Amino acid sequence: MLLIPSLCFAQKNYCKKIKRKVDEDKGTITYQSPILRDITVIKQFKTNPFFGLLLHIYDVYDHTEIIKGSEIEFEDGSVLKEENTKVDCKQEMTEISVNSFGASSHSGEYLLQGFFHINDKNAQKFANKKIVRVQLGPVSQRVPDKDATDMRHYVRCLRDFNP
Repeated sequence: MLLIPSLCFAQKNYCKKIKRKVDEDKGTITYQSPILRDITVIKQFKTNPFFGLLLHIYDVYDHTEIIKGSEIEFEDGSVLKEENTKVDCKQEMTEISVNSFGASSHSGEYLLQGFFHINDKNAQKFANKKIVRVQLGPVSQRVPDKDATDMRHYVRCLRDFNP
């Protein structure tokens, strides 16, 4: 695990929580923040580097049809959108129970996931403004204040970092 000490000053050890993973088969080096309720900050180096947020939202409805689009709303009311974000939806669990009337099933929640890119144009916003809401396809989720604060710090740790 590689720590990023040069970026850790005055940030209450946020940068020390960033994990490093090397996949020699794929030729990637990935840095990832701890997984927050709705957001994980990722920076991956390969031929085409990627820096962004992995959004993950739970919903009780099936969205396994192909859906696209993501939104990030900030505390000042501004919204960033990526209309081409591919949203993956997977059912977490299905419970089947059998009683004297026959079998019945109960669906668990669905996990929606998609990436939102951080680039030179929006990196400052992600580093300095709190996110209040994330959306994937039609599903929106409010972001807890603590997670929004933590996410800002993780973006700051990884923003200018190169391996």
